[in-house]
Amino acid sequence: DDGTIQVPTSGFVRVQVDMTYTLRAKAPGMRLANKGTVTFTREQFWEASRKMEEPPSANKPVVADLELLLEPSICELELNVNNDDCSLTLERPGLPDLSLVRGSQVVEGLPAATVSTVVRASLKGHAQLKPLEPITLAAAQRHAVAVELRPATVLCKCVDARTGSELVNARVRYECG
Repeated sequence: DDGTIQVPTSGFVRVQVDMTYTLRAKAPGMRLANKGTVTFTREQFWEASRKMEEPPSANKPVVADLELLLEPSICELELNVNNDDCSLTLERPGLPDLSLVRGSQVVEGLPAATVSTVVRASLKGHAQLKPLEPITLAAAQRHAVAVELRPATVLCKCVDARTGSELVNARVRYECG
């Protein structure tokens, strides 16, 4: 990018006054807490130059400080699942879904300090009982979630009430109430 400036973790880099810069930082397991943009103003440089012992020059530039705050963007998620054969998915708003496994795992890339998300378990012929509501994941914390599935299909054996013999061709009507 033309408008991209790489800034060392400590040191100096030349910036332009009254130009807006987008803040980004990369660190494993971390994200930028003070998101957004920064614009360096003439007033900032004027204030910084007032504190200098000598007037600004090429080898004594005016320095305006910029502090970036990084915070954790990962958490540990332990899934206790009552069925070994199901597939598990974490639905993340604004991000691609994440495939999960039974047991403990690290979830990376949380977009905020706390995130509301949905754990989906799927297995043919089964319905998910827990969790039905979204769960809240907090960065830098450990979460244990119970995932329960139950069979969603029912086998019916129809018997003639008069004779007690099994009916081969019968219709079954199921009503929820």
